[in-house]
Amino acid sequence: MAEAAVSYVAEWLIDLFQRKIVFLRNVQQGVEGVRNELIRMKCFLKDADMKQEEDEAATIRDWISEIRVVVYHAEDVIEIFIHQVESQQRQSFFIKCVSYPKKLCCLYKVGKKLELIQTRILEISNSRERYGIRPIQGLGDGEGSSTSRERMHELRRSSPLVANTDAVGLEKHVSSVMSILLKEDKRLRVASIVGMGGVGKTILAKEVYKQTQIRNKFDTRARLYVSQEYKPMKIIKELILQLANPEEDKVKIVDTMDKLSFPDNDKSSRLLLTSRRMEVALHADAHTTPYKLEVLSEEESWELFLKKAFSENRECPQDLVDVGKAILQKCDGLPLAITVMGGILAGKKKRKSEWQRVQRNLSSYLVKTHGVSTILALSYRDLPPHLKSCFLYLGLLQKGKDILVKQLMHVWIAHGLIHQKEEQKLDDIVEDYLDELIGRNMLQVILVRADDKVKSCRLHDLLRDFCNIKAKEEIFLEVDNPSISLSESRHHVLYSPLERYKYLGDSKSFVRSVLSFDSSAKLVNLDCICTSSFKLLKVLYIDSPGLKVISDNIGKLCSLNT
Repeated sequence: MAEAAVSYVAEWLIDLFQRKIVFLRNVQQGVEGVRNELIRMKCFLKDADMKQEEDEAATIRDWISEIRVVVYHAEDVIEIFIHQVESQQRQSFFIKCVSYPKKLCCLYKVGKKLELIQTRILEISNSRERYGIRPIQGLGDGEGSSTSRERMHELRRSSPLVANTDAVGLEKHVSSVMSILLKEDKRLRVASIVGMGGVGKTILAKEVYKQTQIRNKFDTRARLYVSQEYKPMKIIKELILQLANPEEDKVKIVDTMDKLSFPDNDKSSRLLLTSRRMEVALHADAHTTPYKLEVLSEEESWELFLKKAFSENRECPQDLVDVGKAILQKCDGLPLAITVMGGILAGKKKRKSEWQRVQRNLSSYLVKTHGVSTILALSYRDLPPHLKSCFLYLGLLQKGKDILVKQLMHVWIAHGLIHQKEEQKLDDIVEDYLDELIGRNMLQVILVRADDKVKSCRLHDLLRDFCNIKAKEEIFLEVDNPSISLSESRHHVLYSPLERYKYLGDSKSFVRSVLSFDSSAKLVNLDCICTSSFKLLKVLYIDSPGLKVISDNIGKLCSLNT
């Protein structure tokens, strides 16, 4: 994500030159210097972004954090300078003459700040050698370090959370997938199971694989794991170990094979594939409809929860039912989350106060628990940079509500996340981004329009919590925190009346967006935001029944995107 932040500011500077060249010409050298250093740094950030997920990478995360801070500081300095110059342009000739010495002083200060920023970026870039960070050029979107990514996949595969012990609701899914595999068709076919991380795709595939009907139907079978950075020879060796006859020379077979292929030889061969991405499934076999594995129903969720939290008698004491179901609601039907929470509560005393303490810390337990965070991180890390930014900005939208595509489009466009190319329409770009997030099972479709386009979607609660934690770190997002005295967060999401957020009266020149979702009918007063302190505010979104009129002071927010 640091790469995305640097890319965004570098591209923003290029675009700024084209639009604001008149205002920037006096500090052009400084701005160009910052831009060039950022562009040079991008190739190192790919490696750093991948290394920061490893257990021992705290120092690398600090290094990335330093980059993020200086990048946003550069953006602030340049935008504030442009704001000052534009204000001076509107002054009378007499005032311009009188304030000319002040203008020269301002130019000198901005030039010095840009020089220091450029030097700081260079210092941070040079310090990469201490962490073994190397330049990576030409990687495709979403690609990552083979070593670190494979370590995470191995952890995922070896986790006891993927075992099918006490699995719930499998029978109907097993039957459906088997019907696809056993369908009469002599051609090679691929049956795919798709769904979000942690929904139980691996468990389902394993259960199908061991069914008697499958064993009887197919003479030879093999089960393999293929990562994104797979090595063909390693897969071939694994296949041979599982499929070759004992008397065959397996080493010789390996030496004579140079590629992996599955022949379409009218033998009714089948592949069973699991993936978080619908795109992968459709690419594997465009003629076979992928099987979409959904989250558990309320009844199934409660059954699994009881099995994990009360392994002995599988009965919940009556005084714990309400708090247990409140905890379960947060898991939103995701088997992995239910298993984690059940395991946590199984080790706690069966007292209501103890369970309520767990309930108060649900987000921390779930998102930071190793198995859950690993799966969520895999889904997030696999996104290309532009989709990472779009995903994190989902945390700006209202909690507990379905996301309207129209609303999402406004948020993405207003924050500069959609880059128009040639004749492509913004609406089409947004739909493409949305379709990819849905295809990766990071968004759930709720309503579809008559023309088959998505009308509203939903972010799983766990993904939302993960999104907000990452967004707070990456884009300086602050969600509903009235107690802050001073925060450098660039984006604020508010759920209470504006006057409760006392810190809004402080100088907020770095705030870029404020989104307010106040469900009360109390009259909304925008005067605390419509001040010169918010001169760089680009997005103001108010969703409240109490908004009756727009403040006359709205004109002070001269940077608002329209």
